[in-house]
Amino acid sequence: MTTKHYQSLLYKELSYQIQGAAIEVRKDFGSGHKESIYQNAFAEELRSRGINFEREKNIKIYSPKTKKVIGYYKPDFIIEGKVIIELKDLEKIPKFLIDQLYDYLRNSEYELGYFINFSSPKLYIKRIIFTNDRKFSKLKNALVVVSSFLLVVLSVLLVVLSVMVPQRALAATNIDSNYRYAWNDVIGWIDFYSTNNVNVTSTQLTGYATSSVGYIALDCATSPNGNICATSNFKVSNDGNGNLSGWAWNDAIGWISFDSATASSSYPYQVTINPSTGEFSGWAWNDIIGWISFNCSNTNSCGTSDYKVKTNWNTVPITATLISSIFDTGVPNGVALNTIMWQGNQPSGTSVKFQIASSNCSNGATNPPTCNIGSWTYRGPDGSSTTYYAPSGPGVPAQINLQYHNNHRYFRYKIFLQSDSGRAQSPRVDDVIINYSP
Repeated sequence: MTTKHYQSLLYKELSYQIQGAAIEVRKDFGSGHKESIYQNAFAEELRSRGINFEREKNIKIYSPKTKKVIGYYKPDFIIEGKVIIELKDLEKIPKFLIDQLYDYLRNSEYELGYFINFSSPKLYIKRIIFTNDRKFSKLKNALVVVSSFLLVVLSVLLVVLSVMVPQRALAATNIDSNYRYAWNDVIGWIDFYSTNNVNVTSTQLTGYATSSVGYIALDCATSPNGNICATSNFKVSNDGNGNLSGWAWNDAIGWISFDSATASSSYPYQVTINPSTGEFSGWAWNDIIGWISFNCSNTNSCGTSDYKVKTNWNTVPITATLISSIFDTGVPNGVALNTIMWQGNQPSGTSVKFQIASSNCSNGATNPPTCNIGSWTYRGPDGSSTTYYAPSGPGVPAQINLQYHNNHRYFRYKIFLQSDSGRAQSPRVDDVIINYSP
């Protein structure tokens, strides 16, 4: 698996705040204002979050050959003395504006920049990194102050949003620890594993995922704030075959739709889970950030970014077996095995089955009294190994075929336990009762 996209995020917490501020401005002001309005709104949002910034401050541009300052550049914002911000109100974004910000990073002491456009159909956030260890050494020597954050840097151009620290865990997750991420072009990676509480069952998803804009609740009963179903009743449902539907919620961006039918959308989309492999695929939708991809195969990008969400839930039941000890009836001429019955609990969709072996040799051999040929042979009602005695439930006896189990002194049985298709429920056997007579 390619893991390069899951490395630590440069200025992680500050990056969360910057993107969150941009999303909040887009929510409050939409896409129709002029640039100065967005700049003032963004400044107001930064202040409300306690983030220090400077507007249109000159930054030095260095020559890589002479290590001298050859000019100045005024970005819209400098955040906490670390991050350059350019805000725009363009319907279409010319490529040269992105290249321009990249060049400013390349020839200055700054490593991280954001290009944010509020007037595109959906909020556009471009995160650009040019780390100082990739710049010419003359420039690094020319800097008067090298802050401690320059001592350890990442040599990547695009990095992902790493996970937020979970506040609490509701239950152990059944999400794969490696294949755990969905992707959105605005907020980056969405992690379904780190909270240790996201679970897929045959009926729904529970728990909450993490993202750069906070937790994403998949079910009102297991949200980060506990059970909120009394005030907001929602969940992501599973039809039992891996077809997901319904809604998730995030406090910053609002509702996330997992299928077009529930959202009454004319454009078809849906998140699905392969019932055999547990792999998610398809798209979810949010009105602010747009499409959320659950598998790199959606965009044929697995060669460069191998991501997906995967669960160990699937529709293939788990089967387990148990072989009993050898029972000696103490009757030299053997007995007739009449019925088999079990006691315990059998949830819906699960099964309990038996096969029985009997012999006049204590080792299951077929040639008494020498008892040196053959071994225990477990049989179903027709005498084969492919059929089973299957009582209809606990406390209900099943008739044993005496053709194969009559006049035998020794016997034992094999239990076959099978979970439901979603692997959420399994039967419990407390006792097995075999009725026999001389």
